[in-house]
Amino acid sequence: MKYYVYVSQTKLEMLHGQVRSQKSKKREASIGFDIKVLKGEIKDSREMDDSAHSKLTETISQLDEAGMIGTLRSSRSPFIRGTCDMIWASYGWRPNSGITFWAYRHNDLVLALAGSKYHILGEQRDGHAHSHSLTDEIANWIYTNVAEPFPKEAQAQAASWSGDRSLNNESIANGIWLAVTQADGQTSKFEFVAKVLHQSKWPNGFRDGRSKRVVLASPLYVSLEQ
Repeated sequence: MKYYVYVSQTKLEMLHGQVRSQKSKKREASIGFDIKVLKGEIKDSREMDDSAHSKLTETISQLDEAGMIGTLRSSRSPFIRGTCDMIWASYGWRPNSGITFWAYRHNDLVLALAGSKYHILGEQRDGHAHSHSLTDEIANWIYTNVAEPFPKEAQAQAASWSGDRSLNNESIANGIWLAVTQADGQTSKFEFVAKVLHQSKWPNGFRDGRSKRVVLASPLYVSLEQ
């Protein structure tokens, strides 16, 4: 029995409908996210009831059958699955950022998971992550690219502070790298399946000469392994 700490109801509702309607693996491979639709399917309940559990199990099974879930080392799979010792924290300078964040670093891989606190099942664990001067820009990027509900005030603040500047590949990698390598909080073993949002490769190592792959993903679910 998994102890779920996070399940994205918005992703689940969209994915379940998309995967179920596909007729071939060729079509399944094109499954994506319509952010406007996803944000319009916010549920009032944050409970993991039997219906949601069945829907999650079915969706993951179908994604597996379609070959869409890879390992942490996969560079082409739209989704990744892993069981890692991760720091669970809040991201951003402001307490109302609404971003929940998991940080993982091992060998040459730097991985961050980011989602909305709206989908936490239970309480957000204490912990903090930020990207120094890039924090507002990264927060704004997450608000824009993670198809989940976030506090409107926090979105407006991040957009105001980040301005019209767009982040390039190196800036996004830098923000993720800073947040992961300096995340502060308790480490526990978590299992997850997540949608890859951004990844970049650095053959010579990013900043420290060690980090050769930097990945940001948004979880479909996260469970605590005990």
